Amino acid sequence: MSKGSSEVSQNGRDTASAPSDSVFSLDGVSLSYGAKSALNNVSFSLKRGESLALIGPSGSGKTSLFRLCLGMLKADEGSVYCQQKDIATLQPKDLRAMRSQLGFISQDFALVPNLSVLQNVLAGRLGSRSFLRSCRDFIAPTRSDIENVHSTLAAVGIADTIFKKVFRLSGGEQQRVAIARALFQKPVALIADEPVSSVDPARAEATLYLLKELSERHNLGLLVSLHDLELARIFFPRLLGLRDGSLAFDCPTEDVSEEMLLSLYRIEST
Repeated sequence: MSKGSSEVSQNGRDTASAPSDSVFSLDGVSLSYGAKSALNNVSFSLKRGESLALIGPSGSGKTSLFRLCLGMLKADEGSVYCQQKDIATLQPKDLRAMRSQLGFISQDFALVPNLSVLQNVLAGRLGSRSFLRSCRDFIAPTRSDIENVHSTLAAVGIADTIFKKVFRLSGGEQQRVAIARALFQKPVALIADEPVSSVDPARAEATLYLLKELSERHNLGLLVSLHDLELARIFFPRLLGLRDGSLAFDCPTEDVSEEMLLSLYRIEST
Protein backbone atom coordinates (compact mmCIF):
# COMPACT_ATOMS: atom_id res chain seq x y z
CA MET A 1 0.00 0.00 0.00
CA SER A 2 1.36 3.38 -0.90
CA LYS A 3 1.36 5.88 1.95
CA GLY A 4 0.49 9.52 1.62
CA SER A 5 2.05 12.55 3.22
CA SER A 6 2.44 12.80 6.97
CA GLU A 7 -0.26 14.62 8.92
CA VAL A 8 -1.04 15.30 12.57
CA SER A 9 -4.41 13.93 13.64
CA GLN A 10 -6.73 15.48 16.21
CA ASN A 11 -5.28 13.28 18.93
CA GLY A 12 -1.83 14.72 18.28
CA ARG A 13 -0.15 11.70 16.69
CA ASP A 14 1.62 11.67 13.35
CA THR A 15 -0.18 9.64 10.70
CA ALA A 16 0.11 9.01 6.99
CA SER A 17 -2.88 10.19 4.99
CA ALA A 18 -4.97 7.54 3.23
CA PRO A 19 -4.70 7.01 -0.54
CA SER A 20 -7.05 9.47 -2.24
CA ASP A 21 -8.89 6.75 -4.18
CA SER A 22 -9.47 4.34 -1.28
CA VAL A 23 -12.79 3.45 0.34
CA PHE A 24 -10.94 2.45 3.47
CA SER A 25 -7.36 1.65 4.35
CA LEU A 26 -5.31 0.38 7.25
CA ASP A 27 -1.84 1.82 7.85
CA GLY A 28 0.45 -0.11 10.21
CA VAL A 29 -2.43 -1.26 12.41
CA SER A 30 -1.84 -3.30 15.56
CA LEU A 31 -4.48 -4.44 18.05
CA SER A 32 -4.34 -6.40 21.30
CA TYR A 33 -6.86 -7.81 23.73
CA GLY A 34 -4.98 -7.47 27.00
CA ALA A 35 -1.76 -9.46 26.62
CA LYS A 36 -3.01 -11.25 23.49
CA SER A 37 -2.04 -9.75 20.13
CA ALA A 38 -4.85 -9.85 17.55
CA LEU A 39 -3.31 -7.84 14.69
CA ASN A 40 0.29 -6.85 14.09
CA ASN A 41 1.35 -4.02 11.73
CA VAL A 42 -1.34 -4.67 9.11
CA SER A 43 -1.57 -2.36 6.08
CA PHE A 44 -3.81 -2.55 3.01
CA SER A 45 -6.38 -0.48 1.15
CA LEU A 46 -9.56 -1.10 -0.82
CA LYS A 47 -10.74 1.06 -3.72
CA ARG A 48 -14.25 1.53 -5.09
CA GLY A 49 -15.00 -1.13 -7.67
CA GLU A 50 -12.27 -3.39 -6.26
CA SER A 51 -13.01 -6.79 -4.77
CA LEU A 52 -10.78 -8.90 -2.57
CA ALA A 53 -11.06 -11.97 -0.37
CA LEU A 54 -9.59 -12.25 3.11
CA ILE A 55 -8.37 -15.77 3.85
CA GLY A 56 -6.57 -17.44 6.72
CA PRO A 57 -7.01 -20.04 9.47
CA SER A 58 -9.43 -19.63 12.34
CA GLY A 59 -8.09 -17.21 14.93
CA SER A 60 -5.90 -15.37 12.44
CA GLY A 61 -7.53 -11.98 13.16
CA LYS A 62 -10.09 -11.70 10.34
CA THR A 63 -12.97 -10.73 12.63
CA SER A 64 -10.85 -8.15 14.45
CA LEU A 65 -9.84 -6.65 11.11
CA PHE A 66 -13.49 -6.37 10.07
CA ARG A 67 -14.41 -4.72 13.36
CA LEU A 68 -11.64 -2.16 12.87
CA CYS A 69 -12.83 -1.39 9.32
CA LEU A 70 -16.36 -0.87 10.65
CA GLY A 71 -15.19 1.46 13.42
CA MET A 72 -16.30 -0.96 16.14
CA LEU A 73 -12.78 -1.14 17.57
CA LYS A 74 -9.90 1.33 17.79
CA ALA A 75 -6.37 0.34 16.87
CA ASP A 76 -3.64 0.40 19.52
CA GLU A 77 -1.16 1.55 16.87
CA GLY A 78 -1.48 2.76 13.30
CA SER A 79 -4.50 4.29 11.60
CA VAL A 80 -7.74 3.16 9.98
CA TYR A 81 -9.23 5.44 7.35
CA CYS A 82 -12.65 5.44 5.74
CA GLN A 83 -13.05 7.78 2.78
CA GLN A 84 -9.74 9.46 3.76
CA LYS A 85 -10.97 10.18 7.31
CA ASP A 86 -9.08 8.79 10.30
CA ILE A 87 -11.73 6.81 12.19
CA ALA A 88 -9.99 7.41 15.53
CA THR A 89 -10.57 11.16 15.23
CA LEU A 90 -14.29 11.02 14.45
CA GLN A 91 -16.92 12.27 16.88
CA PRO A 92 -19.78 9.82 17.68
CA LYS A 93 -22.17 11.47 15.19
CA ASP A 94 -19.58 11.36 12.42
CA LEU A 95 -18.63 7.79 13.27
CA ARG A 96 -22.29 6.77 12.99
CA ALA A 97 -22.49 8.47 9.60
CA MET A 98 -19.32 6.69 8.49
CA ARG A 99 -20.67 3.29 9.49
CA SER A 100 -23.83 3.94 7.48
CA GLN A 101 -21.63 4.07 4.36
CA LEU A 102 -20.36 0.53 4.90
CA GLY A 103 -22.78 -2.27 4.13
CA PHE A 104 -21.98 -5.13 6.51
CA ILE A 105 -23.34 -8.63 5.94
CA SER A 106 -22.78 -10.75 9.04
CA GLN A 107 -22.44 -14.51 9.05
CA ASP A 108 -25.76 -14.97 10.90
CA PHE A 109 -27.51 -12.29 8.76
CA ALA A 110 -28.61 -10.33 11.90
CA LEU A 111 -32.24 -10.07 10.76
CA VAL A 112 -35.28 -9.63 13.01
CA PRO A 113 -37.38 -12.77 12.34
CA ASN A 114 -40.77 -11.38 13.42
CA LEU A 115 -40.49 -8.25 11.26
CA SER A 116 -41.29 -8.12 7.58
CA VAL A 117 -38.67 -8.13 4.86
CA LEU A 118 -39.62 -4.51 4.16
CA GLN A 119 -38.91 -3.48 7.76
CA ASN A 120 -35.62 -5.39 7.87
CA VAL A 121 -34.37 -3.75 4.69
CA LEU A 122 -35.47 -0.29 5.89
CA ALA A 123 -33.31 -0.90 8.96
CA GLY A 124 -30.33 -0.53 6.64
CA ARG A 125 -30.70 3.24 6.83
CA LEU A 126 -31.03 3.56 10.59
CA GLY A 127 -27.54 5.02 10.75
CA SER A 128 -28.36 7.86 8.36
CA ARG A 129 -31.81 8.84 9.64
CA SER A 130 -33.12 10.39 12.84
CA PHE A 131 -34.76 8.32 15.56
CA LEU A 132 -38.21 9.74 14.75
CA ARG A 133 -37.78 9.14 11.04
CA SER A 134 -36.69 5.56 11.72
CA CYS A 135 -39.77 4.95 13.90
CA ARG A 136 -42.01 6.30 11.15
CA ASP A 137 -40.30 4.06 8.61
CA PHE A 138 -41.18 0.99 10.65
CA ILE A 139 -44.76 2.00 11.38
CA ALA A 140 -45.79 3.74 8.16
CA PRO A 141 -43.11 3.69 5.45
CA THR A 142 -43.59 6.12 2.60
CA ARG A 143 -44.59 4.97 -0.86
CA SER A 144 -41.19 6.07 -2.08
CA ASP A 145 -39.40 3.92 0.51
CA ILE A 146 -41.57 0.90 -0.34
CA GLU A 147 -40.77 1.34 -4.02
CA ASN A 148 -37.06 1.70 -3.28
CA VAL A 149 -37.04 -1.42 -1.10
CA HIS A 150 -38.94 -3.34 -3.79
CA SER A 151 -36.37 -2.25 -6.36
CA THR A 152 -33.51 -3.32 -4.08
CA LEU A 153 -35.12 -6.71 -3.45
CA ALA A 154 -35.63 -7.12 -7.19
CA ALA A 155 -31.89 -6.54 -7.65
CA VAL A 156 -31.18 -9.58 -5.47
CA GLY A 157 -34.00 -11.67 -6.97
CA ILE A 158 -36.59 -11.76 -4.15
CA ALA A 159 -38.95 -8.84 -4.87
CA ASP A 160 -42.00 -11.00 -4.08
CA THR A 161 -40.94 -11.43 -0.42
CA ILE A 162 -41.28 -7.74 0.52
CA PHE A 163 -44.28 -8.12 2.85
CA LYS A 164 -43.43 -11.57 4.21
CA LYS A 165 -42.16 -12.16 7.73
CA VAL A 166 -38.49 -13.08 7.72
CA PHE A 167 -39.01 -16.28 9.73
CA ARG A 168 -41.12 -17.64 6.88
CA LEU A 169 -38.25 -17.41 4.39
CA SER A 170 -35.70 -20.04 3.47
CA GLY A 171 -32.08 -19.62 4.52
CA GLY A 172 -31.10 -18.57 1.02
CA GLU A 173 -33.85 -15.96 0.92
CA GLN A 174 -32.84 -14.60 4.33
CA GLN A 175 -29.29 -14.26 3.10
CA ARG A 176 -30.51 -12.17 0.17
CA VAL A 177 -32.55 -10.00 2.52
CA ALA A 178 -29.32 -9.31 4.45
CA ILE A 179 -27.59 -8.38 1.19
CA ALA A 180 -30.53 -6.16 0.18
CA ARG A 181 -30.43 -4.39 3.56
CA ALA A 182 -26.73 -3.63 3.10
CA LEU A 183 -27.32 -2.43 -0.46
CA PHE A 184 -30.24 -0.23 0.64
CA GLN A 185 -27.78 1.82 2.70
CA LYS A 186 -26.31 3.10 -0.58
CA PRO A 187 -22.86 2.15 0.73
CA VAL A 188 -19.43 2.80 -0.72
CA ALA A 189 -18.38 -0.74 0.20
CA LEU A 190 -19.82 -4.14 1.08
CA ILE A 191 -18.13 -6.16 3.81
CA ALA A 192 -19.23 -9.78 4.17
CA ASP A 193 -18.13 -12.11 6.97
CA GLU A 194 -18.16 -15.72 5.74
CA PRO A 195 -21.34 -15.19 3.68
CA VAL A 196 -21.38 -18.75 2.29
CA SER A 197 -20.39 -20.82 5.33
CA SER A 198 -23.90 -22.15 5.96
CA VAL A 199 -25.19 -22.76 2.42
CA ASP A 200 -24.76 -25.54 -0.13
CA PRO A 201 -22.11 -25.28 -2.90
CA ALA A 202 -24.57 -24.14 -5.58
CA ARG A 203 -25.98 -21.40 -3.34
CA ALA A 204 -22.46 -20.39 -2.29
CA GLU A 205 -21.47 -19.76 -5.91
CA ALA A 206 -24.72 -17.91 -6.61
CA THR A 207 -24.21 -15.69 -3.55
CA LEU A 208 -20.64 -14.75 -4.46
CA TYR A 209 -21.65 -14.12 -8.06
CA LEU A 210 -24.41 -11.80 -6.80
CA LEU A 211 -22.05 -9.89 -4.50
CA LYS A 212 -19.52 -9.46 -7.28
CA GLU A 213 -22.20 -8.36 -9.76
CA LEU A 214 -23.67 -5.82 -7.32
CA SER A 215 -20.26 -4.40 -6.42
CA GLU A 216 -19.37 -3.96 -10.10
CA ARG A 217 -22.75 -2.49 -11.05
CA HIS A 218 -22.71 0.06 -8.23
CA ASN A 219 -18.93 0.62 -8.17
CA LEU A 220 -18.59 -0.59 -4.58
CA GLY A 221 -15.56 -1.88 -2.75
CA LEU A 222 -16.06 -5.54 -1.79
CA LEU A 223 -14.23 -7.28 1.08
CA VAL A 224 -15.25 -10.86 1.85
CA SER A 225 -13.78 -13.35 4.30
CA LEU A 226 -13.82 -16.95 3.09
CA HIS A 227 -12.70 -20.35 4.30
CA ASP A 228 -13.31 -21.94 0.89
CA LEU A 229 -10.06 -21.39 -1.02
CA GLU A 230 -11.47 -22.65 -4.30
CA LEU A 231 -14.26 -20.08 -4.26
CA ALA A 232 -11.82 -17.35 -3.24
CA ARG A 233 -9.65 -18.16 -6.25
CA ILE A 234 -12.58 -18.34 -8.66
CA PHE A 235 -14.36 -15.14 -7.69
CA PHE A 236 -11.69 -12.75 -6.42
CA PRO A 237 -8.78 -11.24 -8.35
CA ARG A 238 -6.91 -10.29 -5.16
CA LEU A 239 -6.28 -12.28 -1.99
CA LEU A 240 -5.18 -11.14 1.47
CA GLY A 241 -3.68 -13.90 3.60
CA LEU A 242 -3.81 -13.35 7.35
CA ARG A 243 -2.02 -15.55 9.86
CA ASP A 244 -1.47 -14.97 13.58
CA GLY A 245 -2.60 -11.36 13.16
CA SER A 246 -0.03 -10.55 10.47
CA LEU A 247 -0.53 -10.06 6.76
CA ALA A 248 1.20 -13.02 5.11
CA PHE A 249 0.55 -11.77 1.59
CA ASP A 250 -1.52 -9.27 -0.40
CA CYS A 251 -1.33 -9.97 -4.10
CA PRO A 252 -3.21 -10.92 -7.29
CA THR A 253 -4.83 -14.34 -6.98
CA GLU A 254 -2.82 -15.69 -9.89
CA ASP A 255 0.38 -14.98 -7.95
CA VAL A 256 -0.65 -16.97 -4.86
CA SER A 257 1.23 -20.27 -5.01
CA GLU A 258 0.42 -23.58 -3.35
CA GLU A 259 3.48 -23.08 -1.14
CA MET A 260 2.08 -19.75 0.08
CA LEU A 261 -1.24 -21.39 0.94
CA LEU A 262 0.42 -24.32 2.70
CA SER A 263 2.44 -21.87 4.79
CA LEU A 264 -0.68 -19.84 5.56
CA TYR A 265 -2.62 -22.84 6.86
CA ARG A 266 0.22 -24.90 8.34
CA ILE A 267 -0.42 -26.48 11.72
CA GLU A 268 2.38 -25.87 14.21
CA SER A 269 3.66 -28.94 16.03
CA THR A 270 3.44 -28.79 19.82
